[in-house]
Amino acid sequence: MSESRRPDRRFVYCLLCKQAFDNLAKHLKRGCMKNSTEAERHKALDEAKKSQREWTKVGRRWEHTEIASLVKNHEDRRAVIDCLKSKGFFVVNDPSERSSEKERELLSHATPWMQDVTAKLKAGSMLPGQSMTLFRYVCMAILSVVYHKSFPSVANFKTVDWVARQQGTDGVTVQFGDGSEACTLTTEQEEWFDAYFVCIRPLALQRQAEEVDDKGCFFLGQTGGPIANVQSDLGRLWQHCQQISQSSGPSIDDPQTSGESSHTSVLKRPAPDVFEKFIKEFPITLDGLPPTKQMRLSAGYKHRSVYDKWRAEQRKQRQRYIISQCSRREPTMERVASLVTRNKWDTNSPNYEEIHKAWVLAQKKAIEEDPKILKAVTEQTWKGLDIKDFGERKGKGVIATMPFSKGEVVCDYHGRIIPASEGKTLMDDLEEGVMCYLFFFKGKDGGSLCIDAQTFPCQCHPLKDTFGRRMNHSRKQFNVKPVHCQLQSPDGPRDTVIFLASRDIKVSEELLWDYGVRKTSFRGEGLNLDWLDT
Repeated sequence: MSESRRPDRRFVYCLLCKQAFDNLAKHLKRGCMKNSTEAERHKALDEAKKSQREWTKVGRRWEHTEIASLVKNHEDRRAVIDCLKSKGFFVVNDPSERSSEKERELLSHATPWMQDVTAKLKAGSMLPGQSMTLFRYVCMAILSVVYHKSFPSVANFKTVDWVARQQGTDGVTVQFGDGSEACTLTTEQEEWFDAYFVCIRPLALQRQAEEVDDKGCFFLGQTGGPIANVQSDLGRLWQHCQQISQSSGPSIDDPQTSGESSHTSVLKRPAPDVFEKFIKEFPITLDGLPPTKQMRLSAGYKHRSVYDKWRAEQRKQRQRYIISQCSRREPTMERVASLVTRNKWDTNSPNYEEIHKAWVLAQKKAIEEDPKILKAVTEQTWKGLDIKDFGERKGKGVIATMPFSKGEVVCDYHGRIIPASEGKTLMDDLEEGVMCYLFFFKGKDGGSLCIDAQTFPCQCHPLKDTFGRRMNHSRKQFNVKPVHCQLQSPDGPRDTVIFLASRDIKVSEELLWDYGVRKTSFRGEGLNLDWLDT
């Protein structure tokens, strides 16, 4: 075979005609630059060779996410990647290359531990922080190792994607907002993810500082913010697993020994929380006395911290009891003293200041002066909420992604404040069957006002779908109620309608409020709308 016909001969691309040649100098002389000088052709040849070297370094490099955005099907994408690699291209951040057999083996050994922790979470048990962190690590590893999701996809996995999961015969299908391929979790994996969503993630939200924004991410770090480095977190998981597997303790393959369950996993079962054990021996009751020092030492608890925590938890119980006795009226100093005396709480009794601060139903003044609430209203950064599509019949609604206590601020009904007369004009102009997002209320001076959430999106937040306007109606099963407040802003009092939890709200529960409209409203025009009276 002649030299010019060898299949492994080197080509150089002409930058003028964009064609490949094994002898570019000859092509330039006879073709693209036949009327140019020798020096000009030599310069063009050098530039072409330089371009070729740059392509060798950069042009052969493909990001896996780039290929995934072009080829959605996993099998087709795998074939494209294999073809590119066979031709000398490089595919970086390919999840399949990260998922070693060792990692898969360690992950499979974690199954009994995950089952154990999930059962404890569902039972309401208190778990050490390290156990909850490891639980999150394993959930992240499932997406990365089992379903080949890239680190950015894992970090940017959103709660709205989880809420919108679709049930199937083999499990649940989860779509990813970044456009990457959907994955179908097994029924057991869904149970683990939901345990994290319901029991662990809300704790991170409650720890969240005012300046931290979770950005709707499913996985949250200790401070309540998005995961900064998925690769580092998984690295800590594998390191932890390897240390346990290399220890002298029983492994998952060992037979049952020394009374240990044969389900002992590479991940150690979480050691029972010391305080959890303590309160099993010395239950916390409303009227009980704390264990004495001698009782505590005899039971093997040398540190005073469990005793102090016991008293703190009992004090909280007593606070809740007094508040429950003042559910309709603001507690007074005399009322609190009377309840303390009646129950003979000579020690560890909450004082009036504590009760008044904790009284969640009489917090209107506190709301109006709270800079955090003003910031949440101004920036629309309410946490613990997500919008869910309930289907064609019901449409979109709002669910809780963290628990809310009775009387706690949930969000506001957001929109521009206009005179009630202008609001009625907007309502009259609506076409029949169009949903009305107008909230009429009385201002502090007695004037009639209206919040216009019909104009959507609002001018101050053009990229946000605000929560208040998305909440659905329920006459009998509402769990939030609107309260008119005047927030103290730098520009003066700001009329705002705040939603407060009318009872305790659980994670994944839909938020509902009573619109105040019945089937008989509007001269009976809604008689065919049965949902108004539900």
